[in-house]
Amino acid sequence: MKRNIAFGWLVLLGLLLASCKTPQSTVETDAVVTDQAITLSVITETPAASISTTIPALETANPTAAPNLPSGLWAIRAYNTNDMNIILVNEHIAGVAFCCDGDTGWVDISAQLNNDVNYLTFVNVNGATGAKWGFSLSHNDTVVWGNEGESGQPNTLAYVQTIRVASDDSATAVDLKDPNKTTLAGTWTAQVKADDVGLLFVNGVPVTGGYGDGFGWVDISGLLYAGQNNIIHGMVWNSREGYSWTMTIRNGETIVWNSESSGSGQTGEVFYTTVIIDGNGNLMTR
Repeated sequence: MKRNIAFGWLVLLGLLLASCKTPQSTVETDAVVTDQAITLSVITETPAASISTTIPALETANPTAAPNLPSGLWAIRAYNTNDMNIILVNEHIAGVAFCCDGDTGWVDISAQLNNDVNYLTFVNVNGATGAKWGFSLSHNDTVVWGNEGESGQPNTLAYVQTIRVASDDSATAVDLKDPNKTTLAGTWTAQVKADDVGLLFVNGVPVTGGYGDGFGWVDISGLLYAGQNNIIHGMVWNSREGYSWTMTIRNGETIVWNSESSGSGQTGEVFYTTVIIDGNGNLMTR
């Protein structure tokens, strides 16, 4: 009897011990329960690739460097005129003085000197009587170049001078003709008729111009060069009501280029054109 009671106590004690066990935790890690111990298998996560917070530098364009320009105030003047004195900046007419003893006054050209090297051209156009001219160039109100003169040669450009103005503010008289270059084959001539006045440049050199019926055909062969593009500029200036022009270039008796028109209601430089004759004597279209 005592043995049975002892056995019952042992069973009851076992049941009590079983009911006192700690319940398994519900952790999201893997848990393995054994009679010996609880072993935790730690789950390791590979960290995500680090996100760069560095903003790439923007590519900045290298702007074309602005040309170095002449500084200060530049002005030109034409005076002491017979028959016409013409002043030009980079082959554009800036002013015209008319007979007799006409005077343009000082013309501010500072804004027109927009190149590293600029060319100012001074031209006297003479008709049947004697020519007379006066030209001046000033920098910051100081005259840095000038010329006065007269000539008896009729129906021609009696005086032509080009002044180069550079970015270092130097002003130098230059001759743009190049006698060492080979010229195009053939006999090239040009003619300008204009009201009020017209001019024709070949490779930077004024070759003919005038007013009314002009000076007839003028030989320009020595300024057209083989092996390069030859740049010709034609322009007309008007100071009154109406204007007109006829400009022609020919090789021998063959007309290579011609322009003519008329109009009214405008003053100043009313016409400007560019013609290119290549190194083989062919007219190039633009």
